[in-house]
Amino acid sequence: MVPLYVPYAARLSSNPYHLGRDLIMLPTIIFLSFVTVAAFLFLMLRLMRWRTLMRHAVKVDVLFTLIALMGSMGTITGLAVAITSGLLLAIFLTCAKAITKAYTERFGPEPVIETPKPKKRFLSKLRAK
Repeated sequence: MVPLYVPYAARLSSNPYHLGRDLIMLPTIIFLSFVTVAAFLFLMLRLMRWRTLMRHAVKVDVLFTLIALMGSMGTITGLAVAITSGLLLAIFLTCAKAITKAYTERFGPEPVIETPKPKKRFLSKLRAK
């Protein structure tokens, strides 16, 4: 006779393939996390300078993790990717901040290059009169 209700843990333990399926998902989760972090860093470096990103590293990391969690709230795999992505971004930003700080201490701050102002054109002088 088959019982009508079988606890979830008993169903998992009776089927040996469940564990294998979960282990197959682990490389997928890690790969998707790396892709998510790389895409986010590419986007952030297009929007702001490296120094600005390093200055606000903690805020960027927390906001990224929260937005990734809210964006993938529907599935367990999505939540795992979001949490792993937040962890990878935190590790990357911490290492990058330490490397940037060591580089700045060794070689000094980055020089500020001022761009020359464009010269006024001939027609702008005529319009002013």
